[in-house]
Amino acid sequence: MRVWATAVAAGTAILLSYGPALGKTVSTNLVPNPSLEEGVGDPAGWTAFSLGGYAWEYNGLDGERCLSVAGLGRDSSWWAPKDFLAFEPNRVYHLSYWARRGPQSAGGTVIAGLESVNRDASVGTDWTRREFYFRTPDAVVSSQLFRLGQWHLKGTVFFDNVTVTPAVPVVRGPGEMDIELGEGESIVEGRYEASHRLSGLGSTDFRCLDRFTASFNTNRWVFNGTQHVTYRHAVGRLRHDEPEVEVAVNWHARGSVVVHASADGATWVTLGEVDSAKTAAFPVPHELLPAREVWVRLTGTPGAELQVNRYVYRSVLREAESIRQMIGTTSYIALLERSDDLTVEVAELGDLRPGADGAAELIVQNRGPRRSLRLRLIAETGGVVADEAVTRFSLSPDGNRRAILPLVLEAAGAYLLRMECTEIPSEELLWAAESTVSISPLYDSRGGAVLHKDRALAIWSCEPERKVSRGRPIPGTGASAVRIEAAANEYEAAQLVLTPRQALRGCRITAGDLVSDSGARIAANDIEIRIVEYVPVEHPTDELGAVDDWPDPLPLHDAPVDLAAGMNQPFWVSVRVPPGTAAGDYRGHLALRADGASYELPMVVHVWDFELPKVTHLRSGFGLSDWLIRRYHNLSSEEELRQVYRLYLREFAEHRVAPYRFGRPIQVEWEKGAHDYVEPKLDFSAFDEDAQFALDELGFNSFVLGLDGLGGGTYHSRRPGRILDLEQGAPDYERSFGRYARAVQAYLEQRGWLDEAYVYWFDEPQEKDYEFVREGMELIHRAAPKVTRMLTEHPDPRLYGAVDLWCIPTFTLTPTTVRDRQTADDEFWWYLCTAPKAPYFTLFLDHYATELRLWSWATWKYGLDGLLVWQTMYWTSEHAYPGDQVQNPWQDAMSWTSGYGLEPGERRPWGNGDGRFLYPPNRTPGVDDTKYLEGPVPSIRWELLRDGIEDFEYFWLLRQHVDRLKEAGVDPSVYGEAETLLQVPAEVCSSLTDFTTTPEPIHAHRARLAEAIERLRRYESGNP
Repeated sequence: MRVWATAVAAGTAILLSYGPALGKTVSTNLVPNPSLEEGVGDPAGWTAFSLGGYAWEYNGLDGERCLSVAGLGRDSSWWAPKDFLAFEPNRVYHLSYWARRGPQSAGGTVIAGLESVNRDASVGTDWTRREFYFRTPDAVVSSQLFRLGQWHLKGTVFFDNVTVTPAVPVVRGPGEMDIELGEGESIVEGRYEASHRLSGLGSTDFRCLDRFTASFNTNRWVFNGTQHVTYRHAVGRLRHDEPEVEVAVNWHARGSVVVHASADGATWVTLGEVDSAKTAAFPVPHELLPAREVWVRLTGTPGAELQVNRYVYRSVLREAESIRQMIGTTSYIALLERSDDLTVEVAELGDLRPGADGAAELIVQNRGPRRSLRLRLIAETGGVVADEAVTRFSLSPDGNRRAILPLVLEAAGAYLLRMECTEIPSEELLWAAESTVSISPLYDSRGGAVLHKDRALAIWSCEPERKVSRGRPIPGTGASAVRIEAAANEYEAAQLVLTPRQALRGCRITAGDLVSDSGARIAANDIEIRIVEYVPVEHPTDELGAVDDWPDPLPLHDAPVDLAAGMNQPFWVSVRVPPGTAAGDYRGHLALRADGASYELPMVVHVWDFELPKVTHLRSGFGLSDWLIRRYHNLSSEEELRQVYRLYLREFAEHRVAPYRFGRPIQVEWEKGAHDYVEPKLDFSAFDEDAQFALDELGFNSFVLGLDGLGGGTYHSRRPGRILDLEQGAPDYERSFGRYARAVQAYLEQRGWLDEAYVYWFDEPQEKDYEFVREGMELIHRAAPKVTRMLTEHPDPRLYGAVDLWCIPTFTLTPTTVRDRQTADDEFWWYLCTAPKAPYFTLFLDHYATELRLWSWATWKYGLDGLLVWQTMYWTSEHAYPGDQVQNPWQDAMSWTSGYGLEPGERRPWGNGDGRFLYPPNRTPGVDDTKYLEGPVPSIRWELLRDGIEDFEYFWLLRQHVDRLKEAGVDPSVYGEAETLLQVPAEVCSSLTDFTTTPEPIHAHRARLAEAIERLRRYESGNP
């Protein structure tokens, strides 16, 4: 796929001629006192509005001073320039600032931008840079307030180093058929889609956006009355057929948004309106077609109060059916310094991804005296220069020069591109601009080593934490074997990648036994080979994503496969080291057969001299849905369901993860007894059968205990408990519930299962729910005081004593609170779901592969006890795919929202792969009605989650050795060095947003842990 990038000509002219001619180089920053260092008593040029307090603080980012503003939890407060900034209408700007929270701050969000164009942001306690680009509305906005502040935050937030500068969008084009496409636009075999990514870096800027008067907040248009947003869809000179407009209203108080269409931007036809919180699609009428441009206008009705968070336009471009795939991009150039007699135009930014022929093209025009110039393009990440390109030349008066600056970025991540034009030898800066670009984790080209390479085929290996794209370059280094390190009773994997130069047919990889020098063996059937498959991502989760095919599913490689020329095909080679396996190096081969050729690829597995415990010490709760199993496996009987369900349970056990529920619940029938009491009649037989299998045989360490008659709910809605006609709060209800719950508690205690049980009956309460939740928790405790009560909420004093197990969203972690409540014998888990997104570690498939492995490392680092994910097989949304429709997770990577008052057919994204670690064996659900009596297909993320949990056991084992030696009074010199390894090193994970995105630090520290365990084991056994 070709890549093009060119500046929008009109925007470039505006950018480079901004401001009056001053005869010298000047800053274009609109913000006064941007470093916040100037002032006497107050920061020069700034004023504050706050009920909770504000200050001109010390301890700034890189100088002495910064701003702070405090929130009370239900208010909004901010700092603003004293004079209105000189914004121009319908113009693109770049906002950049640094922010951090105070250590005790909670809730709420940071706000930044204009009153009419604001973006919320999350920040932690470390200084973090936040930025976005935005286009201003059509109306003159010079009198609009520019703000940096907080909304509904309890605590303090700090700001420093603020810039607001003019900017210009750089879009992809011209490509095939002279087509330009920006971010959110694509053509696939004649089908065109334009999706305004309101949550993207450009926010209110979009190539197809013509004008707007509606306000904007974070990721949505805000309509108050008859404001409008107008889009113009033109793709070169191609004609549009069968256009459709999709609009989603995410919040609605009153009124409607009316959708109009036009072929000329003057005469409009009403398509329909959206009058509630839902998604609606509208076809464009045939009388406007075919058209070379289609205009769409969204207009609020008088008095309307609503928000639109999704806009998508689709059409058929029959003249572009030959275009296999063309994906648009938009980059932005922010002008920092400019001179009145020299201009620089960014004609092409280029594709900086690994494997691309990246080069920026700049045009320098000199309107001053003859000059000798140096033009530099510098890529920085984390303040470190990753690469740079420099060219030098001379320009006569009125001369111009087209300069090519080649640059390719090998590593994934965010880069600051700095562009400078300097006069030499004086070193006077004549022009400076910058841009932020991101290389998606999919395109990272680090790591890996070639095992074999000839004219037909390259074979290479890499760690499992690399996401190998179809077009990733072949590594430049070599290796003699596929290498894996593991303990006994552990799984560990490597990727084997085939890159054929021409099509390769009938490819099959098999494994043989691995044999140590002593003759011990790891049998071939303990080596599992899976093929890495790809799912298309059409809507990236966040800025780390990319519209492309992403590796994730891992079906068994049990039949020959054909490989396409020039495209990578990874295979997942997983070794299970059986319990009792002796330490040493085990050697063997992987055999590759294809197109009549054969290759033997050496493989070495180093087994550490210790064994991981059978019982996992990290507790967990992961959703497992029997109705989805039934639906996607096409099962028709309870017997079939139990058979397949148990295969899923084995999959969970092999990955050291416990499901919420392991099968059939305790059966209860309520009967009227003497004095009209309602008595429980309990039947444990089905529960016993499933519990023995799950808890005793498979070894799960936790499960959700369902209590009949108990209420429940979420912050969205709730219901009180009810037993027949008895409602919670009535004495007879509590008497009946108490007899039932005490009997359940006694039975579980008798069978030795009580410690694994927890009650999870209410999800993510808000303050309005606290009284209801506390009443329910106390009801449970009065009835069954030994049963663990779990709540998915950050600890709050109003709930202290009523919760035994807190389960918090990862981003709400406050280590001091965790330690305080653990001192009170509370247990702590944390969970991942649709939030947070980047820069936090997450569960999304279009993120770094290291993230899920690191989750368990962070769990050890902060002293938490367990992990939770709401679902592992969220294959469909009953709202996004209502009725008989069914989502195909092999083809649609997005997890669409369900519940929360959504209308049927409404699609709101949660994130790619959210709640989906497993895939159904049915590749075409809804079409293929075959009965699948087999287990699930795992994913890369599922495998790496297990790796992290096994790493947790390394820490746990080492801690046991150190503690025993301490208790025995052994000299600290024996275990002191090992004890330091129990701290997760900063290069692996220093915070929830600062962690390694490459596997090397993980594997290095894991090896140090293993060596320390071996050393202390030898000491304790008398063989130091």
